Amino acid sequence: MQDLSSDIGQASSTLDHLNLIITSYRQGQVSCPNVSAKDIDTLEQMKWDLTCLLQKWQTIFMWQDGPLVQAMKAGDLFLVDEISLADDSVLERLNSVLEPERKLVGIHLSGA
Repeated sequence: MQDLSSDIGQASSTLDHLNLIITSYRQGQVSCPNVSAKDIDTLEQMKWDLTCLLQKWQTIFMWQDGPLVQAMKAGDLFLVDEISLADDSVLERLNSVLEPERKLVGIHLSGA
C-alpha cells in the first residue's frame, strides 16, 4: 500500500494500483480472510469515485446553465433589466429566445 499516493499529480498511477489490487482479489490471486467481497465492492466504488473526481479536476471548462437557461428549462419568467445596454451580439441571440420556438444557440462571450 505504500505505492498509493494522495498527491493529485500521482492520481493515475494510484488508480492503476487500485485496479491491480481489485483485479488480484477478484481473480483469487490474493486472498485475505479479513477482506470480504463487500470490501472489494466498496474499494471498486471508491476507485470509480476517484476516477470521476480526477476527470473533474482535469476539466478545463465545464458548462453550467445560467439564469436564462434555468428559467427556460423550468418554464419560468426571466426579467432582463436595461436590455438596451446589452451588446448587439447578445441581443441577436436573445431574438431566438423570444420567438415561438424558444431556441438558444451559439452564445459566445469574448472577454467575459
